[in-house]
Amino acid sequence: MLYKTNGFFLVELLLSLSIWLVITLFLLPMFIQVSKQSLNTQYSREASKLLYDSLQEAMFTGLFIDQLTVERKGKSFTVTKEVSKNEVCVKYENAFKKEVLLCDSF
Repeated sequence: MLYKTNGFFLVELLLSLSIWLVITLFLLPMFIQVSKQSLNTQYSREASKLLYDSLQEAMFTGLFIDQLTVERKGKSFTVTKEVSKNEVCVKYENAFKKEVLLCDSF
């Protein structure tokens, strides 16, 4: 008879590994999604800053550059200014590879 058996059986080890695998399979995609949303928030914040900087420059100096590509934090943003509509737009690609256009008028 087995009186003092210390340690794990193979079944208990396989059960604990399968539980860890299931937890990892559920949490890993969620972690990836959250990190991409965080990147999108950073890109959106940079685009907003660039948009309002360009708006202020267009309003106060009167200088209008038709198209300008700006590189910030490893991401390229394209700033376009349309004098006829009094509008400044910033275009960039988000973390989900979708093109985003952010516009405002002055």
